[in-house]
Amino acid sequence: EVGEDMVDSVLARRIFHALRAEQLAAKYGDKLADPATRALVKPELQWNILQGQGPDIQERAEEARGELRQLQSQVQEMFKSVDILCVPATMDAAFDAEVRYPTKQIDQSFSNYLGWMMPAATVSVFLCPAVVLPCGFLEDGRPVGLQVLAPYGADATVLRAAA
Repeated sequence: EVGEDMVDSVLARRIFHALRAEQLAAKYGDKLADPATRALVKPELQWNILQGQGPDIQERAEEARGELRQLQSQVQEMFKSVDILCVPATMDAAFDAEVRYPTKQIDQSFSNYLGWMMPAATVSVFLCPAVVLPCGFLEDGRPVGLQVLAPYGADATVLRAAA
């Protein structure tokens, strides 16, 4: 079992949020300046872009890049005792297309549109090979997925585990 003592998921989430905001602002920030274009952009994406245009984003992103090295050390250390890591694909099963995004799962409320997909977001900053597999259905028929990860450079391992 992999716990918080092996890989700091709070750190991984912080890194993900800072670097995603910085990247989205750099790539799409100028598009929000035009009101006609801005009206076409989902509010959730606008929020994320604006996060990347905040006055402290350069500092947060630079800190996140430094923390990424720390996280990579944790992940490498974890894979010394774990061949593969299996984690949920998301915090919720598939949901109705009419729902913008889940805002609550079990007893956890999500403060933004990224909350329900934090398992995928978190492992994306692990920088290791991963594959998401369908793994079953809930009683109400909604499908659920499982992420399978292997150490950096062990792409064949994750593919064998997924086969």
